[in-house]
Amino acid sequence: VESIDYDDDLGEPNWVSWDLTAGDIGSSGRSPDFFTDTTLPSGFYQVLPGDYSGSGFDRGHMCPSADRTDNTTDNDLVFYMSNIIPQAPDNNQGVWADFESYCRSLAQGGNELLIICGPSGFTGSRILPSLAAAIPAYTWKIVVVVPPGAGTALSRITGATRTIALKIPNTNGVSSVWQNFVTSASQIEVDTGFSFFTSLPPEIASSLRSKVDGQNNLAPVITGFSPSTGAVNGIVVVTGTNFSSAASVTFNGVSGQFSLDSQTQISAVVPTNATTGTISVTTPGGTAISSNSFVVTNSAADLAIALAHTGNFAQGDSSDTYTITIRNVGTSTSSGEITVSEILPAGLTATAMNGFGWTADLQTLTCTRSDALAGGASYPAITATVAVSSNAPSTVTNITTVSGGSDANPDNNYADDLTIINAAGDVGQTVTLLGWDVRSLSGGSGNYGISPLPPAIIAPNIISSGLVRGSGVGTSGTAAARAWGGNAFTASSSSAAVSANQIITVSTVVNTGYTVSYTSIPRFDYRRSSTGPATGVLQYQVGLGSFNDVTALAYPANTSSGGSLAPINLSGISDLQHVGAGTNVTFRIVNYGGGSAGTWYVFDVAGTPAPDLVLQGIVSPVLILTPVESWRMQWFGTTNNSSTAADSAVITSDGIPNLVKYAFGLDPLVPAQSPVVCDISTGWLRLSAPKNPNATDITYIVESTDNPGSPWTTNGVVKDQDTATFLQVHSEPAVASSTSRFMRLRITRH
Repeated sequence: VESIDYDDDLGEPNWVSWDLTAGDIGSSGRSPDFFTDTTLPSGFYQVLPGDYSGSGFDRGHMCPSADRTDNTTDNDLVFYMSNIIPQAPDNNQGVWADFESYCRSLAQGGNELLIICGPSGFTGSRILPSLAAAIPAYTWKIVVVVPPGAGTALSRITGATRTIALKIPNTNGVSSVWQNFVTSASQIEVDTGFSFFTSLPPEIASSLRSKVDGQNNLAPVITGFSPSTGAVNGIVVVTGTNFSSAASVTFNGVSGQFSLDSQTQISAVVPTNATTGTISVTTPGGTAISSNSFVVTNSAADLAIALAHTGNFAQGDSSDTYTITIRNVGTSTSSGEITVSEILPAGLTATAMNGFGWTADLQTLTCTRSDALAGGASYPAITATVAVSSNAPSTVTNITTVSGGSDANPDNNYADDLTIINAAGDVGQTVTLLGWDVRSLSGGSGNYGISPLPPAIIAPNIISSGLVRGSGVGTSGTAAARAWGGNAFTASSSSAAVSANQIITVSTVVNTGYTVSYTSIPRFDYRRSSTGPATGVLQYQVGLGSFNDVTALAYPANTSSGGSLAPINLSGISDLQHVGAGTNVTFRIVNYGGGSAGTWYVFDVAGTPAPDLVLQGIVSPVLILTPVESWRMQWFGTTNNSSTAADSAVITSDGIPNLVKYAFGLDPLVPAQSPVVCDISTGWLRLSAPKNPNATDITYIVESTDNPGSPWTTNGVVKDQDTATFLQVHSEPAVASSTSRFMRLRITRH
C-alpha cells in the first residue's frame, strides 16, 4: 500500500506514505528506468526523468526501490517521477539509504512499519527555474514500528509503540549517522503544517507525536490545584511535574480545555458537565490523578450579548450589517422568553432583522425566542441590516440588550459598537489599479517592447512587476508599432504553453495597511498575425498557490487593426477579494494554437492615449488595532474602552475587571477564579500567574511588604520564570527567617 500527496507547484510529492512488511522485500531487483507519471491531473506539469540531468541532485526516492522488490510491477511504481524529490547525493546515498536499510531490518524481524516521509523548507530554488522540481532544505521521515499480532496495524498501536522521526539537512557533507537527526513528529508538524496520527485516539496520538527515539517520557505528578472549589467554566491551576506534551485534563473523568503554562503548571477550564471528583493529567509518560477532589459548585443561566459590525460603513450605504450573538455563559439551561433589543443611533435606519429561530419585529427592533439555551451554548446569530443616511455623523454607537430567559447576571446583558462612518466616496470605489498604454512603442526589428513593461497608470499603494514575457516567448523579426508582445506562441495546448514558458505574466501586491480586491479587466486590446494564437486562457495565482483559470480567451481578429476583448469580471472570485498586504497576486496569459510565427501583442486599437490593458479593483485601508483593542473586538464587538468593554468593567459575578482577565487570557464573559497562586513549597514566598501571550501592552509588577499597611516595594522580588505565557517570582528573605511576608501582583497597560 502506498499513498502520495503530489504538489504541481513543487513538482514533487508533499508526502508519501506506505506500509512495509517482510512480504514487501523480495528478489525482483531494481527497475533500470525512471518513468514520467502520465496519470497526473490535466494541466499538471509532468516531470521528466531527464529534468534532473546536470542539476547536481539525485532523483531521490521517497518510497525506496528496495521496499518494493516483491515483484517487478510494484518496483516499477516507485520509479514514477511523482515519487521522486531532488536529494543531495550525500543525503540520498548516505544517511537516507542507511536509515532505509535499518527500517527493512526491522520489517524482516517481524514488525510492520507504517512510514511517511517528504520534503520541507523550500526557499524558491528549483532544478530548472519555473519548470521542474523545487529543492527542499530538509528531508523528513516518520516511522511507527508496530509489533506483530492479530488485527490491523492501527489496532496494535499503543502509547508505548516505538516511533522514529528524522529531520535531515538536504545538503552534501551531511553525516551518515541517522541517529544524529532524531527529532519528534510534533517538530515535523511545526515545520510542515501537517497533522499526523489523526486516526488514533488523542492520548495515543499525543504520545507518538512527542516521542524522540532513544529518550524516555517521565510520568506526570500532580502536587496540588487551586482553587479547591468552583463553578463550571472557571479556571483551575494544577501544579506538579513532568506536564510537557500533556494530552488531556479531566475533572472526574470529563475532559476540559487547558493551557500548558509550563512543565510544572497547567491552567484548566472546568468543563460544562463536570461533577465533583479528582483531577487527572495525561501525558505521553502516563496519567496522574490528584489526591483530593475538586468540588464543583452550581450556578444559574447567564446570558451574555456581543455586537460587531461587518466591513466599512459610508454615507449613503444601503445594506451595511451588524451581527448580534447571544451566549449562555452560565451552567444552567435558560428558561422562558428571551428578548434582544437594538437601539440604533441617528443616521442609521434598520431595513431588515433576522436570524434562524428568532421572531423579528422591525418596527420595535426586537427579536424573541423561547427555546431553552444550554450552558456554554449560543443561539444562531442575528443579522441587522441598516441604511446609512447621506448626512450621518462620522461616528455612531449602536446599542443592543438581552433580557429574560431566567438570566441571573445583568452585568453582561448590554453591548455597544462604535462605528466609523466614512464620507461618501471614501471607501469601496473601484479604481484603475494598473493600466498600460502601448501607443508610443515604435516597433521595428526585434523591438517588441521591454520586459518587464511598467504600467503607465498605477494606483496608490499598489506595487507591480509590470508585464513580463516568459522565456519561451520570442522577440526575433520585425515587430508592429503601437504594440507590446512577442512571437513563438506555437504550443498546441495551454499546458504545453506553460511547460514551454510561452506565457505573459503580471504580479501585484498591496502595501502594508491596505487590502486590495480585484474587480475586473475592463479593457484588453490585442493584435495577432495570421499565424498568431487564436486562443488562450487567463489564470491567477495567490501567493505560492496553484494557478487557477479565470476564463478562456479568444482572439478572432488577425488584421492590422487588432481587436478588443469583452470586459472580464473578477469580482466573483473569492480568492481575489480582500487580499492582504504582502500577498502577491499573479495574472498569467497563456496563449496557444499559433502557427510557425505565432505573433501576438497587447495593442493600441484606438490610437489614443487611453490605456490598452486595464486591471481594476478596490484598495481599502485596514484598521490597525492595538492588542487590547483586538481583544475587546473579539469579546465585545467594539474597540472602545467604555461601557462593558472598559478596562475597569466587571461584567460577571467573579469581581475580576476586564483588564485583569485580558492580562491572564481569561474569557471576560465567564465567571472565573483568580489564577494567581502563592505557595511556600520552595522555602520562599512564591507567586505564580499565567500571562496572555498576546497582551504585549501589559506590564506585570510584583511587589512585597512585611505589613499590608506599609509601603509595597519591588525590592527583594526575584523573577524565577518570565515567559510569554507564565510568570513566577519569589520574595526574599526566606520564609524561615521572616515573621511575615505579603506579595501582590499589579497589572497596568502601557
